[in-house]
Amino acid sequence: MDRTFSTVVVWSKIILIFAFFSGSVYGQQEVRKIYIHTDREAYFPGDSVWFKSYVVQHGYLDSSAINLHLNLADQQGNIVRSMFSLQRGGMSDGVFLLPLDWKQTSIYINAYVGTDKGMIERYYFKEIPIIQINNQNKNDLDSGAITVDCP
Repeated sequence: MDRTFSTVVVWSKIILIFAFFSGSVYGQQEVRKIYIHTDREAYFPGDSVWFKSYVVQHGYLDSSAINLHLNLADQQGNIVRSMFSLQRGGMSDGVFLLPLDWKQTSIYINAYVGTDKGMIERYYFKEIPIIQINNQNKNDLDSGAITVDCP
């Protein structure tokens, strides 16, 4: 009976230790989520992109986040511009200019807040389509004229 009792005690300790560590590692970690909204779905090179961001934790705006870091990257992941936006009450808004000489069809936003101890950051990536047009078509669009190719 002593052997059975000691086996139960040992297994109980193992289960309690496992439950303690799994709860502190997985169950109690706080996860921040970042949402970014832009004023349009697609842009031309050189356009201004107005955005609004939200940092959410446990379903509520996270007022503890101070700076939202933004990186603009190309399709290969190379960062072409970095900036930050000051958070107020878990929200921020701002504007950035797309490079005038941008040749690719998309640009990507990477957003994150500074890491706190015990936080898991979910890095946010948003693809923004870039409309590429040649100079002749751009001049036609600016003048209001429509160019139609007829066979």
